[in-house]
Amino acid sequence: MKKNSLNNILGVKKIVFGGVLILAVVFTYFKTHDLLFGNGITIDSPTSGETLRKPFVIIRGSAPGSTILTIGGAKVVPDQNGRFHKETILGVGYNVIDVVSVDRFNREAKERLELVYKPQDKRSEGGVALISY
Repeated sequence: MKKNSLNNILGVKKIVFGGVLILAVVFTYFKTHDLLFGNGITIDSPTSGETLRKPFVIIRGSAPGSTILTIGGAKVVPDQNGRFHKETILGVGYNVIDVVSVDRFNREAKERLELVYKPQDKRSEGGVALISY
């Protein structure tokens, strides 16, 4: 009878130890995910492929874990949460802006933002179209 209860106690200890071990592995994975797989870049606004009517644009997004961040070649300092914003001026027509992030292990992430600046036609302002021949 004593031997049977001793086996039950050892079985319960093995189950508890296995559960704690699994929890420790899952916790470690989530805490080191960015360290293992590198950083990523998320651009919140504007969206790539967007056509804009004004030349002035603010690029907003996040790059957690980034030590060096450049937008269109200009260095940008993200806040402590990895959020960034950068004001820039677009040229008329098609514009390509590269957002590059480098983490502390020199791993690079890159996003390309493609925007089209099409200025408003001054002749058609006010709802009246002016046609010249």
